[in-house]
Amino acid sequence: MSRITLPKENDEWIIGEKRTIVWDTEGIPPNTTITGDIVLGYLQGNTNDKHFNYDNPIAKNVPITAGSVTVTVPVVEAHGTYVIEAFGDPESISPRFIIKPA
Repeated sequence: MSRITLPKENDEWIIGEKRTIVWDTEGIPPNTTITGDIVLGYLQGNTNDKHFNYDNPIAKNVPITAGSVTVTVPVVEAHGTYVIEAFGDPESISPRFIIKPA
């Protein structure tokens, strides 16, 4: 559906910062009214097992045609590696990135 292009692999986000999430809108009809949530997840250890926080999206009701959204990096436990999922689509997963304390 929508490939996430930002954050990039190994980007470093700082808790409390404003950061922009970007996804590819190519092929999405401009009159599409689909909206969805952007959720943060983490990977534990060296696994590919993703733990998403669906109960607390970092952005809600985002139009898929927008192509980007700016969020405030939330306070998170230190898990090391994070990913973002967009619009409930398991194919719309960001590259792995890092969140650090302020």
